[in-house]
Amino acid sequence: MLLDRYPGIGRIHVLVRPRAGGSAEDRFFGRVIDTEPFRPLRERHGDRFEEFLREKCRPMAGDVSEPLLGIPEAEIEALRGRLGCVINCAGLVTFNPSLELAVAVNTDGAGNAAEVCRRTDATLVHVSTCFVAGTRRGPVFEDEPVLGSFPKKHADDNDEGLRGAG
Repeated sequence: MLLDRYPGIGRIHVLVRPRAGGSAEDRFFGRVIDTEPFRPLRERHGDRFEEFLREKCRPMAGDVSEPLLGIPEAEIEALRGRLGCVINCAGLVTFNPSLELAVAVNTDGAGNAAEVCRRTDATLVHVSTCFVAGTRRGPVFEDEPVLGSFPKKHADDNDEGLRGAG
């Protein structure tokens, strides 16, 4: 968790898709902060936990499948030069979504995040939510070389090159 490891970080704008009849802030503070990833912060801050989060986090209504993440143009302009980095970890994690929904969220969503970064001069970090190993079986370690989007295909095409033989 970013706030656990870097408590001195500036303000975090959290894109939250609001539920019908509620706001992004209601959903974030009413449901999200009680989840397991926030446990270390709850333990560290105790009774001040929610106050700490309210100082550090600004929930923003939006949807990754919408152009500019559903953020109004005026808000995008206000964020220009003030937004350092966007961490996009949104995505569908169900195994059988419709192709239309999967593309809208997992593909177009990344493009929409990139467009927000382009317009605000922010850096984009994209984190895939599932299916990151392709057809490969077993552990995939973070220090392994990145082979592109089809590692099995590259491994089959150029096995010798991957092992450093020449």
